[in-house]
Amino acid sequence: MLLTATTSFWTLAIPADSPHDFYSLFYVLAFTLNLALLVWEGWRRGYELRPWLVVLACTTLAFILGTKLLALTAPEWSGLLHTGRWPDSEARTVLGGALAGTLTLLALRRPFGFSWHVFDAFTLPMCAALVVQCGGCILTGCCFGEPTAGGWGFTYPPDTLPYLVQAVQGQLPAGAAHSLPVHPTQLYSLLLCAGVGAVLLITRRRTWPGGSQRLLHLGLLLTGRLLIEFWRNPAGEQAGSAVHIHAGLALKQVQWVLLLLAPAVLGLWAWRVRRGSVAHPETGPVQHPVRNLLAVVALLAATAWLGPVALVLPEVLVIKTLLLAVVVLEGGALLLGATEAARPARVALPLGLACAGFVLTSQVPADSTRREQYSTISGALSVGSFERLQNSGGSDGCGGSSQLQVRATAPN
Repeated sequence: MLLTATTSFWTLAIPADSPHDFYSLFYVLAFTLNLALLVWEGWRRGYELRPWLVVLACTTLAFILGTKLLALTAPEWSGLLHTGRWPDSEARTVLGGALAGTLTLLALRRPFGFSWHVFDAFTLPMCAALVVQCGGCILTGCCFGEPTAGGWGFTYPPDTLPYLVQAVQGQLPAGAAHSLPVHPTQLYSLLLCAGVGAVLLITRRRTWPGGSQRLLHLGLLLTGRLLIEFWRNPAGEQAGSAVHIHAGLALKQVQWVLLLLAPAVLGLWAWRVRRGSVAHPETGPVQHPVRNLLAVVALLAATAWLGPVALVLPEVLVIKTLLLAVVVLEGGALLLGATEAARPARVALPLGLACAGFVLTSQVPADSTRREQYSTISGALSVGSFERLQNSGGSDGCGGSSQLQVRATAPN
């Protein structure tokens, strides 16, 4: 990997045959940082560790699935609804993750005894994780921008997504050493997340009603994403990339949604801050061992069903690590007699189910490398065949599958 500067452009050069999977590496680092900061934030707020870990596991799984569900195409959604089979796609969008995670937290807040302040606990960790993930997107080339003629842009080597898209569109001459300079929209997103995190740090001492920082956080991110979309190439957009014209204004589908959603979220934040002059004190979760372990069982069942098709190995390991910590803590509390409200007979069944679930669901996601053979007829009427090797494990970034590798036989 080499990052160099020229007289007119910043040039990002990544060897096409690099053995490093930059996207997956930064993906794992981002999740690790996010969860570490969330555990620390829960400790800082005085949350009981066991229910907090259960909530983190639930929202993490929802976030992962949301990033993939919102990126599915209409045919993939149709197949999922009619057959129940998860599509063979690794495309992701953080907008779906934010939506699914927020709705899951909204559903779990009251049953687990959290106040509205629990939404605020997720803001700074998410900003930090997104900053790290944007670094992976920069190195991979996904989420890239439109070509730029200015003095600020990234160029990418052959076999990266920006290069391939420009080659297919006829923008590059044969054998070009690198792509045309494109807007560094991944860097724009990184700066946006860092800026939103700075705003949250500055305002975190304000006595706002619970959940206000989360609304500010989402509103600013959605507004920034709306603006960044003006420079982002539709080929690097996983959801709502089609352009629609309304009242003479041409915007992508995702921009029309953001144009409605961002002001609504910021308006709700301003209304809550202005209306709630006195913030209610934050309350922590109520400890309930049976509920915690039953939630572990439910999450293990969901992981067992989704693991081989919808989750990659790092995602399975993240979820199971959180759940294992809950099982160990609940079992230790029971053995040491620290949980007075839990009787051994009531805890034994869910604890046993959870332990059995770990054994029975210790599967590894299916091999993501698939082999396909085709017969082709060229323009000169020669007939040949080739084998396509394509990695769909997400190594090509949030866009999903990597570039094609073709092995052709001699034409007949």
